[in-house]
Amino acid sequence: LLPPAIAQVTLNSIAGESASVLSDGTVKAQLPNVGDNGSDQGSQAFISFDISGIAADATITEVKVDFSSYDTLGSPFANLGCLRMYPQNYQPIDASDYTAPAPGALVRWCSTGDLSAVSIEDGMKAEFQSTLGATRFQVRIQFNETETNTDAIADMVRLNKSNINLIVTYTSP
Repeated sequence: LLPPAIAQVTLNSIAGESASVLSDGTVKAQLPNVGDNGSDQGSQAFISFDISGIAADATITEVKVDFSSYDTLGSPFANLGCLRMYPQNYQPIDASDYTAPAPGALVRWCSTGDLSAVSIEDGMKAEFQSTLGATRFQVRIQFNETETNTDAIADMVRLNKSNINLIVTYTSP
């Protein structure tokens, strides 16, 4: 018997399938921004990754999240709380994908320092494993404590749609 082969792949977000949805239902194609805008509308980001290159029978051993390529407007963490990531199959994206805060986040970032760090996320491993065999792994990112602080000033994390990455390590039989 041969030992399982270990592989690592960096999955880049799919720009054409990543977007934002505002609290009024407006879809902002290819702009994965999260927070609130100057009109006090909440914004949630939706990110898609192509996982078709990982075999359905692979065993996920580690998932690192690298969302470190971003900028901010205002003070999103100070004004809106912690940012959270949830699994959500949404293709195609529409107004109904904007969702109220929920328990069960896969990842939580409470500062720019948290978001800037490439981190190993154990919560992602089981969710990612359960998605193998599909062609996409999709997530929703939102501030959970406060949708907007109603100050008419944008508090936003603007993710770089071409540089949102998951670094996945797995074994194949």
